[in-house]
Amino acid sequence: MAKVFARVRWLLPCLIALAAGAVASSLQAQPLPQSGAESRADESDLIRRSLVIEDLAQVDVQRALGEMQQLLEAVPESSGLRRELLGLLGRMHAAAGDRETALEVVAELYRRGQSRADGSDLVARQIELRMSARATSMPRIAAPLAELADRVEAELSPRERLRYWYNLGAATGAAGDLGSSAQAYRRAVDLADAVGHLSWRSLVRSSLAGTLIGFEQGGEASLLADEAVALARQTNDPALLIDAYSTQGVVLEQAGDAEGFLAAMTLAVATALESGNEAVLPLLYGNIAHYHLVNAEYPQAERVSRQALAASEQQESRVARSLALVNLGLALIGQGQLEQGRDFVAQSVQIDETDGRLSDLAQTQLELGAALEKAGDLAGAVQAFHAARRLQDSIFREDQQRSIAALQGEYEARRRQAQIEQLDAGNALAAAKLRARGLQQWVWALLTLMLIGVLFLLASGVRELRRSNRNLMGVNAQLRLQSERDALTGLANRRHVQAVLRHEGAESGFLGCLVLVDVDHFKSINDRFGHAAGDAVLVEIARRLRASCRESDLAARWGGEEFLLLLGAMPWLALCQRVQLVLAELGRPVSHLDQRIPVSASIGFVPRPLPGEREADSVAFEESLRLVDAALYLAKLRGRDRAIGIKSLDLRAPQTLSTVAADLEQAEALGRADLVQLTGEGE
Repeated sequence: MAKVFARVRWLLPCLIALAAGAVASSLQAQPLPQSGAESRADESDLIRRSLVIEDLAQVDVQRALGEMQQLLEAVPESSGLRRELLGLLGRMHAAAGDRETALEVVAELYRRGQSRADGSDLVARQIELRMSARATSMPRIAAPLAELADRVEAELSPRERLRYWYNLGAATGAAGDLGSSAQAYRRAVDLADAVGHLSWRSLVRSSLAGTLIGFEQGGEASLLADEAVALARQTNDPALLIDAYSTQGVVLEQAGDAEGFLAAMTLAVATALESGNEAVLPLLYGNIAHYHLVNAEYPQAERVSRQALAASEQQESRVARSLALVNLGLALIGQGQLEQGRDFVAQSVQIDETDGRLSDLAQTQLELGAALEKAGDLAGAVQAFHAARRLQDSIFREDQQRSIAALQGEYEARRRQAQIEQLDAGNALAAAKLRARGLQQWVWALLTLMLIGVLFLLASGVRELRRSNRNLMGVNAQLRLQSERDALTGLANRRHVQAVLRHEGAESGFLGCLVLVDVDHFKSINDRFGHAAGDAVLVEIARRLRASCRESDLAARWGGEEFLLLLGAMPWLALCQRVQLVLAELGRPVSHLDQRIPVSASIGFVPRPLPGEREADSVAFEESLRLVDAALYLAKLRGRDRAIGIKSLDLRAPQTLSTVAADLEQAEALGRADLVQLTGEGE
């Protein structure tokens, strides 16, 4: 989902209508000052009204422009608020496509900045960059926008700083710099809460949650998404609800709730259709297409992707068109139409290359490689994986260049300071030159060390790439170190497990034991001890599970507080002994700060193949997962802190497997399932 959600995050803020009928009615109920005594309304009231007009601009831009012009007439030239209102006016003209008038406002702001030195030039520069982003792409304005940060913080109002950090978060996120994007959005959340405007509070939370998904920080992202939905409902704004529902859906998917993801996206589509907000449909359809792709429902994915493509062409959205093309291509490849599918993906790549979206390009190549590998085109898969690695290396090199540029800037600043000191103290000229030379040598030595480090990393990458050429089955693990690792616990994530199983199932299927673990009462732990303690519990549980595994075993965070163990084949008695040890190990309290947090776990486990199967692959792996999940559910029903294992099944009746998975306890009573229960030490 990383590719799909990243594109949703950076496009929806450009399309979203930040207000609806409730905003318009509030304007009617509280008319703006027009002349005389009304022009002397206090500044706080003018600020509140400017925020309402900012919302209205997304619904009726012409009316908003008229209202903003009226408001400007009520603000004296000497007021700092006038700068802010001029900035809003310029952005409205730019958003309405009136470039000429927007540039006139920019010129007025520059003139004001020259005469007053009040930061008006900063506001003008941001409007110019916004217009530039509309003409090119968001990633291209990230660097020049970031250069304004120090002055923005020192010279602009809280509302102006909020708009700045929000735009910087969108631009850096589109450029693939998720760390900077998260920092910018966190600052925007703080400012939005201080300003107290519901629309902004909802929007910035959705945006931050979207960025945290990139780090797989599901816990914090889930809280932010829920808050965004609640705030959007208070505004009764359909467009904000669309954005919040979309965010919530992606958070649910990361937690492993695919059906919840689809339900949230369906709600977003229904809200968009009801409100006539067709601009967001291409991206929403793209998310629904992704759901079908993940579930290998390729005809459905193709149908929805073609809807998204048609909608993106109507909206003339390059980002949405790129997403629709890559989803359509992957859907066709999944149906065996490799050449046609490759062609659509190539069109998406061309758009992203033109717009400079390197992170999207890398993700596209990874998804293409996985799709071609599944379709049997191993040579094409290797080529795509190599392209992804080259893009990842390019992103890495750009990060290094930014670091070097920052060091050079610091050096230049120090050198200028040294020159000032030389003028103030002529008798210290020689000593100052020596210090400057020493500083220069220090900086270049540091740059040399950094260059050596970069070359070493690049050389390591080349060696790794050569190894991957010799072993296709190791390609995914080498290329997806970040995307297949859970950021909180360090364990493999669901994507890595699926990649491993694809390789294992290529010929003979997975043979071994499945153990599904769920931490009991985890929500209560969060509520009672705090989310930091909850994270500490997950980290410690992961450590204990990893310690219980042999070298050939695999431990993964399956989603939320669920963990999956893939163990090698072993006799039933040995499997029960292993699970009993795990159950006991997970039942020990977890220490966090000065607290001892009681924990326990419920476990479902099943061997593959099951005793009673006629062939090793007669039960698909997905069916085995359904069985082990049913066993876990039964363990919770029977009181938690226990494990339920499926020793054998009667598979002679064609419908037995689905019946067993639906009600494992009834299957045991009917003699169709032989279950074993193990209890923890808390019993």
